[in-house]
Amino acid sequence: MAARRERRVILPGAAPQIFLGLRTAVPYAVIGAVSATVLWEITRHVLVWYFGTLSQVSVVYGSLTTSIVVLASLDMAATLLLLGAQVIAEYERIGTQGEHAAPRPLRT
Repeated sequence: MAARRERRVILPGAAPQIFLGLRTAVPYAVIGAVSATVLWEITRHVLVWYFGTLSQVSVVYGSLTTSIVVLASLDMAATLLLLGAQVIAEYERIGTQGEHAAPRPLRT
């Protein structure tokens, strides 16, 4: 059971390196991973409670209920993964440039 919880923390922390090829410092990755994991656990419990008690999604969508619930969960998970990556980026910016440094401009 402990290994399963450990994977939940490591995977969000590894997302910037996997998807973008960026190298991040381990303490920053752990902070971002823990924040994303805690928020995901809170969101998961809220979603289970919502769909179990308040939602009428089965009345509206009928046989497509499962796909609607899965898509809503994936949307929340993707948002929280990006939030965890943003936490990592902000801690790295603060750690390398100081607390009052301006963020780098966005380039396309």
